[in-house]
Amino acid sequence: MVDISKTTVIITSALFADKKGHLLEHPQEIRIERLLKTLRSLKKFNFENVLVLDSTIRQYGTYISQLIEEQNITFNSPPINSLFSEKEYLLNGPSRLEIDLLYHSIPFLKDRLRNEKYIIKLSAGYEIKNLEKILAKAQGGLIYRFGNPLRMNTKLCLSCFYIFPVKKLFKSIEYCYANLEYVNKSKPLEAFLYEYAKLQKLSMLRSDYPIIDAQFMSSNTSSKDLSFKIKLFIYVIISKMGLYTFEIK
Repeated sequence: MVDISKTTVIITSALFADKKGHLLEHPQEIRIERLLKTLRSLKKFNFENVLVLDSTIRQYGTYISQLIEEQNITFNSPPINSLFSEKEYLLNGPSRLEIDLLYHSIPFLKDRLRNEKYIIKLSAGYEIKNLEKILAKAQGGLIYRFGNPLRMNTKLCLSCFYIFPVKKLFKSIEYCYANLEYVNKSKPLEAFLYEYAKLQKLSMLRSDYPIIDAQFMSSNTSSKDLSFKIKLFIYVIISKMGLYTFEIK
């Protein structure tokens, strides 16, 4: 199993941004609640390190202090380069921003992760209901496919949750950042994560699929919606067959 005492959780967020990618003077309440939801879901695990990456943070207000008091949380707010119009933002803008955020956080992450073997990555607002079960069985890094299993062209891997060896994390970030131009024009981050994963030595596993609990801001949908529940049910079955979960070492 993955040693929790040697595993850092990385959370990506954007507290001072609206749904159209505009930066705000004050954090959106819904984004604060989304971050708190994820942090609360991690409490029982007693992770030693939780790193929140958020390039939109302009000030450390009371709400930040409250978060820090709840857990051993460190915030990092690197400058990023992705500036684009509202129209561009709506076309894979969040994917571009996450890649940019992770890439410009590499110096910070290398310092924080120098003695660790694995990381758990989560997006703010997401809770993995069966995380304890997944961690109890994990022997290495894990990455998960999603989407139509019959899709022949663009294939996707979850970017909201994965477990990576630290060295693979940096290589995956660099791979996605090298393709940043194409993220805007053609494919989301999840497609490049799949491409990166296929370049690695992967083992297909008969494994538990992440049971996601989240409100999806970009599509105004929820994991409680029937359409998502049906998709998740299919992914769970396919993963049990050894087709949607991959071990990465």
